[in-house]
Amino acid sequence: MPSRAVIAFVFAMMVSAQSLADIPPERLTVLLARALAYDAKLKERAGASVDVAVLYRPTDATGQATAQRIAAAFNSLSDLRLMGLALHAVAVAYTGSEALTASIKASSFDEVFLVGAFEGERERVRKVCDPLHVLTLAAARADAEAGIALAVDDHDGKPSIFVNVESSKAAGAQLASGLLRLAILIKGAQ
Repeated sequence: MPSRAVIAFVFAMMVSAQSLADIPPERLTVLLARALAYDAKLKERAGASVDVAVLYRPTDATGQATAQRIAAAFNSLSDLRLMGLALHAVAVAYTGSEALTASIKASSFDEVFLVGAFEGERERVRKVCDPLHVLTLAAARADAEAGIALAVDDHDGKPSIFVNVESSKAAGAQLASGLLRLAILIKGAQ
């Protein structure tokens, strides 16, 4: 029979693993939208509206459902304007870097939000997005630590914004000091 300490540790790990799931898409998207509003180059990067591709792996049914919920949550912010620009989102199946490049160019995506298991693909996504000045977003600190520009995740029991400084600059963003003071900064991919 496991000791109380082992049970407490396992419970703490389960609570920690659930913290992301505890940030509802509606709250997650509001936090990311607020963070995007701190990008001085947003209008320059975006054009007529801020368009978000919410990427999921087609083999991940849960990821697809989550991507659709996140896209709907972004779209529910129709009254919100980012530097005067409307915000639109659509769930997009990620089938590889060539298809992503074509999708970004055809749909003029300005932000790409990764949903689900993208281990091994984050760098490929960034190699597509950075030269096109498309900012990468996610819902896990680990993604920001792996090179995704902005993420929202639990930190000390509350949702927090994580900024990968190098990645955000590589994507052409110029994040204001107000955001950088509030965010948890990650320097480079770790």
